[in-house]
Amino acid sequence: MELFDRHLAVNLKAPFFLIRDFARFVGTGNIINIIDTRMSKNDYTYAAYTLAKKSLADLTSMAALELAPDIRVNGIAPGFILAPEEASHDYLDKLKQKLPMCQQGNVKQICQAMIYLLENDFVTGQLLFVDGGQHL
Repeated sequence: MELFDRHLAVNLKAPFFLIRDFARFVGTGNIINIIDTRMSKNDYTYAAYTLAKKSLADLTSMAALELAPDIRVNGIAPGFILAPEEASHDYLDKLKQKLPMCQQGNVKQICQAMIYLLENDFVTGQLLFVDGGQHL
Protein backbone atom coordinates (compact mmCIF):
# COMPACT_ATOMS: atom_id res chain seq x y z
CA MET A 1 0.00 0.00 0.00
CA GLU A 2 2.82 2.40 0.88
CA LEU A 3 4.64 1.78 -2.41
CA PHE A 4 1.41 2.26 -4.38
CA ASP A 5 0.65 5.54 -2.61
CA ARG A 6 4.19 6.80 -3.08
CA HIS A 7 4.20 6.10 -6.83
CA LEU A 8 0.86 7.83 -7.30
CA ALA A 9 1.93 10.78 -5.15
CA VAL A 10 5.15 11.37 -7.10
CA ASN A 11 4.07 10.42 -10.61
CA LEU A 12 0.45 11.62 -10.73
CA LYS A 13 -0.65 13.72 -7.77
CA ALA A 14 2.34 16.09 -7.81
CA PRO A 15 2.16 16.71 -11.59
CA PHE A 16 -1.62 17.25 -11.33
CA PHE A 17 -1.24 20.03 -8.75
CA LEU A 18 1.81 21.52 -10.47
CA ILE A 19 -0.12 21.73 -13.74
CA ARG A 20 -3.10 23.26 -11.96
CA ASP A 21 -0.97 25.87 -10.21
CA PHE A 22 1.05 26.65 -13.33
CA ALA A 23 -2.21 27.39 -15.14
CA ARG A 24 -3.50 29.53 -12.24
CA PHE A 25 -0.39 31.55 -11.50
CA VAL A 26 1.58 31.62 -14.76
CA GLY A 27 -1.21 31.26 -17.29
CA THR A 28 0.83 30.76 -20.46
CA GLY A 29 3.71 28.59 -21.62
CA ASN A 30 4.65 24.94 -21.89
CA ILE A 31 4.45 21.91 -19.66
CA ILE A 32 6.39 18.77 -20.48
CA ASN A 33 5.70 15.70 -18.37
CA ILE A 34 8.29 12.94 -18.14
CA ILE A 35 6.37 9.73 -18.51
CA ASP A 36 8.07 6.37 -19.30
CA THR A 37 8.08 3.97 -22.20
CA ARG A 38 6.76 1.32 -19.77
CA MET A 39 3.34 2.95 -19.97
CA SER A 40 2.86 1.37 -23.40
CA LYS A 41 2.92 -2.14 -21.91
CA ASN A 42 0.99 -3.94 -19.19
CA ASP A 43 3.86 -5.41 -17.20
CA TYR A 44 2.57 -6.26 -13.75
CA THR A 45 6.12 -6.39 -12.33
CA TYR A 46 6.01 -2.64 -11.75
CA ALA A 47 2.23 -2.28 -11.46
CA ALA A 48 2.02 0.79 -9.21
CA TYR A 49 4.66 2.70 -11.14
CA THR A 50 3.20 1.74 -14.52
CA LEU A 51 -0.34 2.69 -13.51
CA ALA A 52 0.89 6.06 -12.26
CA LYS A 53 2.72 6.74 -15.53
CA LYS A 54 -0.25 5.60 -17.64
CA SER A 55 -2.39 8.00 -15.65
CA LEU A 56 0.14 10.78 -16.16
CA ALA A 57 -0.08 10.18 -19.92
CA ASP A 58 -3.86 10.59 -19.72
CA LEU A 59 -3.47 13.68 -17.54
CA THR A 60 -1.15 15.12 -20.20
CA SER A 61 -3.84 14.72 -22.86
CA MET A 62 -6.58 16.07 -20.62
CA ALA A 63 -4.54 19.10 -19.58
CA ALA A 64 -3.53 19.83 -23.18
CA LEU A 65 -7.18 20.02 -24.16
CA GLU A 66 -8.24 21.98 -21.09
CA LEU A 67 -5.43 24.55 -21.11
CA ALA A 68 -5.11 25.24 -24.85
CA PRO A 69 -4.39 27.61 -26.47
CA ASP A 70 -2.51 29.41 -23.69
CA ILE A 71 -0.58 26.43 -22.35
CA ARG A 72 0.73 23.54 -24.41
CA VAL A 73 1.09 20.25 -22.53
CA ASN A 74 3.15 17.37 -23.90
CA GLY A 75 5.03 14.37 -22.60
CA ILE A 76 8.31 12.60 -23.22
CA ALA A 77 8.55 8.86 -22.64
CA PRO A 78 12.20 7.93 -22.20
CA GLY A 79 13.35 4.35 -22.46
CA PHE A 80 16.75 2.91 -21.59
CA ILE A 81 18.67 6.12 -20.86
CA LEU A 82 20.24 5.77 -17.43
CA ALA A 83 21.49 2.35 -16.36
CA PRO A 84 21.02 1.09 -12.82
CA GLU A 85 24.16 1.62 -10.72
CA GLU A 86 24.58 -2.09 -10.07
CA ALA A 87 24.17 -3.09 -13.73
CA SER A 88 26.93 -5.22 -15.21
CA HIS A 89 28.29 -4.78 -18.71
CA ASP A 90 26.58 -8.04 -19.76
CA TYR A 91 23.24 -6.82 -18.41
CA LEU A 92 23.53 -3.58 -20.38
CA ASP A 93 24.44 -5.45 -23.58
CA LYS A 94 21.39 -7.70 -23.18
CA LEU A 95 19.12 -4.66 -22.72
CA LYS A 96 20.54 -2.98 -25.81
CA GLN A 97 19.94 -6.08 -27.93
CA LYS A 98 16.24 -6.06 -26.97
CA LEU A 99 15.79 -2.60 -28.50
CA PRO A 100 15.10 -2.12 -32.21
CA MET A 101 17.85 0.52 -32.33
CA CYS A 102 20.26 -1.79 -30.40
CA GLN A 103 21.70 1.06 -28.36
CA GLN A 104 21.31 2.86 -25.09
CA GLY A 105 19.89 6.37 -25.28
CA ASN A 106 21.38 9.41 -23.62
CA VAL A 107 20.35 12.60 -21.89
CA LYS A 108 21.17 14.67 -24.99
CA GLN A 109 18.44 12.85 -26.92
CA ILE A 110 15.90 13.67 -24.19
CA CYS A 111 16.99 17.32 -24.33
CA GLN A 112 16.58 17.34 -28.13
CA ALA A 113 13.02 16.03 -27.74
CA MET A 114 12.31 18.69 -25.15
CA ILE A 115 13.64 21.45 -27.41
CA TYR A 116 11.44 20.21 -30.24
CA LEU A 117 8.35 20.28 -28.02
CA LEU A 118 9.20 23.76 -26.71
CA GLU A 119 9.92 25.27 -30.12
CA ASN A 120 7.06 23.81 -32.17
CA ASP A 121 4.06 25.91 -31.19
CA PHE A 122 1.62 23.69 -33.11
CA VAL A 123 2.19 20.60 -30.95
CA THR A 124 0.14 19.87 -27.85
CA GLY A 125 -1.20 16.75 -26.19
CA GLN A 126 1.53 14.57 -27.67
CA LEU A 127 3.61 11.84 -26.11
CA LEU A 128 7.02 11.61 -27.72
CA PHE A 129 8.73 8.24 -27.21
CA VAL A 130 12.51 8.61 -26.96
CA ASP A 131 13.25 4.96 -26.37
CA GLY A 132 14.99 3.44 -29.40
CA GLY A 133 11.74 1.73 -30.34
CA GLN A 134 11.32 -0.05 -26.99
CA HIS A 135 7.58 0.76 -26.87
CA LEU A 136 7.08 -1.20 -30.10
